[in-house]
Amino acid sequence: MTGTRLIYRSQPFGFDTAMLAGILSAARRNNPQWSISAGLLTDGTAGDPLVAVDCREPHP
Repeated sequence: MTGTRLIYRSQPFGFDTAMLAGILSAARRNNPQWSISAGLLTDGTAGDPLVAVDCREPHP
């Protein structure tokens, strides 16, 4: 398997629980075709840690 590195930059924006649920739902639906299994989230504030999010189907 060949690895690919991707750098992505965007402007931070606020999001609520419903928006996050929609993003994760779309990721679970669309990412498997690209072998993407996780994402990173931050609220954009200085010193805010990146949070890895598992985008695969929810675990029981």
